[in-house]
Amino acid sequence: MELLQLGGKSAGADDFFPLLVFVILKANPPNLLATIQFINFFGGSAINSGEASYWFAQFQTAATFVQSIDDRADGVAKDSTA
Repeated sequence: MELLQLGGKSAGADDFFPLLVFVILKANPPNLLATIQFINFFGGSAINSGEASYWFAQFQTAATFVQSIDDRADGVAKDSTA
């Protein structure tokens, strides 16, 4: 996080989350939700404690947010075609 600075101050989680959402949108990884489920199922103690748990929770939250954007866009597309 030291590499990410805003106006000379270190960035925090509030600055990181929108960047993570942007990266997920740009990368458009295939089977993102299936990959998250796989990690949840087989990750074990590696993702259930400490810093790894925090970052994985951030990643899950960003992926869920991206999915909600897609769901809302689908609803708008369906409304405009009717």
